[in-house]
Amino acid sequence: MMEYMSGGDLKEHLHEVKVFSEKRAKFYAAEITLAVQFLHRYGILHRDLKLENMLVGRDRHCEIANFGLSKLGLFRHCKASTQCGTPFYIAPEIVKNLPYVQGVDWWAVGVMIFEIMTGHPPFYYDEGEDMDDDNAQDKLDQKILNDEVDWLPYRL
Repeated sequence: MMEYMSGGDLKEHLHEVKVFSEKRAKFYAAEITLAVQFLHRYGILHRDLKLENMLVGRDRHCEIANFGLSKLGLFRHCKASTQCGTPFYIAPEIVKNLPYVQGVDWWAVGVMIFEIMTGHPPFYYDEGEDMDDDNAQDKLDQKILNDEVDWLPYRL
């Protein structure tokens, strides 16, 4: 059983401040990295890593939550193939419907780090774009597969 995490999730914390300070971003990037390393060491592939699944305790440390899409027993040469996850955090191999390994979790970690440093995910829709459009997922998939990540207009 998981303990009660009274601090909400990292998405809520980010929403309050827009972007994290460099010190805070490094702290959470390190915590998330260590947690994902731990999961992978024990053959657990999370497959739905996102800021909303990073719960914060009263001590400000975070823990991974929501293991509903996790795959267990994924060691060395084992691969998963289920297309799942949250759209903004999905790795290219999932978009392409290819078999995948732990790299999909590391992709999501990179997306989270980008998001806490810039205030939005690296592949997103401008406010002028319609996310309710029937082709919205296809448009996002194409951005994930083809677009360059542009750091320049954002605070590092």
